[in-house]
Amino acid sequence: MSTTENNVPHDYFVLPNLGVSAFCLSGLFYLLPVSLFAPELLPRLGTFTDEYLKFVDEFYVYILFIFNASLYIHVVETLVAIALCRRNNLNFPTTLKWTLSVAVHGLFSLKFLVNPEQKIKQN
Repeated sequence: MSTTENNVPHDYFVLPNLGVSAFCLSGLFYLLPVSLFAPELLPRLGTFTDEYLKFVDEFYVYILFIFNASLYIHVVETLVAIALCRRNNLNFPTTLKWTLSVAVHGLFSLKFLVNPEQKIKQN
């Protein structure tokens, strides 16, 4: 495993907790867009689904803003991740892993890339 001048291995990658993955994938990439754009795809859970859809209808503009802001923030975080990968001289496959991980997990993944030396010292 080769390293850069700042002692970061060229293949340094940390996968976030699976609970974080489940939260991000189900919330940001399923529940919000489906609630806003295709509510018929939500599972029918009786009163809960009906009340949830009433809530979405009542606060549609705010939920849409949260969804759009989240997407834009994730795009910016992904661009920051690419820049940090270049700064740390990570190889292309590792940069691709970081890019996809940060696109899905956001700050939950990016935090491991901001100061990689600290994470490496912990291990």
